[in-house]
Amino acid sequence: MRVCLLTDEVVEDFNPADYLKRYDWDYVTVKPPIVSFIRDLARAQQYDVYLNIYEGHDEHDNSGLRFVQALEELNLPFTGAEAKFYKVTREEMQSTADANGLTFARGFHAESPNDLLQANEFSYPLIVKHPNSFASAGLTTESRVMDFEQLTRQFERMSREYGSARIEEFIEG
Repeated sequence: MRVCLLTDEVVEDFNPADYLKRYDWDYVTVKPPIVSFIRDLARAQQYDVYLNIYEGHDEHDNSGLRFVQALEELNLPFTGAEAKFYKVTREEMQSTADANGLTFARGFHAESPNDLLQANEFSYPLIVKHPNSFASAGLTTESRVMDFEQLTRQFERMSREYGSARIEEFIEG
């Protein structure tokens, strides 16, 4: 089986050789524009499967989501989530968790200061996060808030940077 490992890193940063000993594989560092890059790879017909560890940036043409969409459009066999699962909002995750009886940090999406009134339904401390859950993007020690005044300040900071914010009950640990 010919495996194409697709990444935006160089092999010096991540060398998967120990994990792929039984396969004929290539390490391919993806270069923008990603759609034409993937199209050229597909035309060469060298691989049986594409191992997707491409992270991408949060910009439309080179985003991880656009990368997965290109793999799907070209009908290439690849590992990882399909595009429809790639950029799920925290609110969609919360709704699915609730519907399936799973515990999830309760919270809400805030786009304006008026949205912060929803915080009255929750217990402090709260945490003000990036609106789309990009790991720890935008988090500081002040992101954990103890009252409405701190919440307002952190919401304003986060929304200036990212356009909106996710507010959740803070879970210790």
